[in-house]
Amino acid sequence: MTYEYLAGFFDGEGSISIIRDGIDCRTKVCITNTNEKVMAAIATFISHTYNKKSGPLGTSQAFTLEICDQAAILIILNGMMPYLIVKKPRAEMMIEYLNGIGKRTYHLTSEIRKARIEFAEKFCYIH
Repeated sequence: MTYEYLAGFFDGEGSISIIRDGIDCRTKVCITNTNEKVMAAIATFISHTYNKKSGPLGTSQAFTLEICDQAAILIILNGMMPYLIVKKPRAEMMIEYLNGIGKRTYHLTSEIRKARIEFAEKFCYIH
């Protein structure tokens, strides 16, 4: 497994999200696929776990890998960055967010909350 392979796979099967959570925002990088061997290899490569995802009766079993830890998101996105094509604009914005106003802090001011929400709203329109 390499970051080149992961970036290609992620461009097709991955997502990058900033989700409004009440008065703040949370971040998530997710990959979902029906091939458990591939998901296991990716999980091993990035030192993470994946889960079975239940779907409607009669559909293929899917597996999902969700990363919410900010440090892990930065490592993965920075590793894939040179090779991303489709998800590159969202990855660049997420890295900017996590290195700036999205960085975890215990003293969240109303100005930072407002800036995070505004950023999340702009982020929704980047494809």
